[in-house]
Amino acid sequence: MCKELSTTILQEESKQLNGWDKAIYDAEQRIVRTKRRLSELKVLLAYFIEQRDSGEPWPGDEVTRAESEAA
Repeated sequence: MCKELSTTILQEESKQLNGWDKAIYDAEQRIVRTKRRLSELKVLLAYFIEQRDSGEPWPGDEVTRAESEAA
């Protein structure tokens, strides 16, 4: 299948597709969603590393530290 035809097919709604074209469309949509989720996870990971490296306490550990300092 040529690239132009596959692009045209992918622009149609999934409901109009069937057989191989629907399977291809569904797989490509899952890839897009997975890449988007991967990008979100990378941002979260960078944030978590930044928080850890700056010494920010883990939520919930704050109370424990405050209690241990008071004792």
